[in-house]
Amino acid sequence: MARIVDRIQTFLRSPAGRKAVERAQRELAKPQTQQKLRGLLTRLSGRRR
Repeated sequence: MARIVDRIQTFLRSPAGRKAVERAQRELAKPQTQQKLRGLLTRLSGRRR
């Protein structure tokens, strides 16, 4: 059985994987998405202890 990293790399090289990466990059370029991610990181970093 292929390791999970190998399977992910294979997916990212496929046409569907490249399409998913492009969509993710477009979403991350949006200010609203960046704000949501910053809020998530703030909440998660506060739960460490």
